[in-house]
Amino acid sequence: MKIILDLAWMLSSVLKFGGLALALGGVAMFGWYFVRANARAARNDVGANAAVAWGGADAMKGVKLLALGLAVQAAAFVLILLLPGRP
Repeated sequence: MKIILDLAWMLSSVLKFGGLALALGGVAMFGWYFVRANARAARNDVGANAAVAWGGADAMKGVKLLALGLAVQAAAFVLILLLPGRP
């Protein structure tokens, strides 16, 4: 039983830090595509934020990755709440 609990605590740590990495990766991906779309719009003298910058397929991939990271963080939090105290 102790081995299972140790593995469960290890899984919670992996989920916690993995979710953080996914969320930060999602923010970075969204930022990359957002800045790139705005730079292209500025180069073409559009003068406003391009709709692709906020709602383009590439930017939405970043938002989905951020949401996945937050969901993994939430799963880690629930797992930590369900596990008995760490020895």
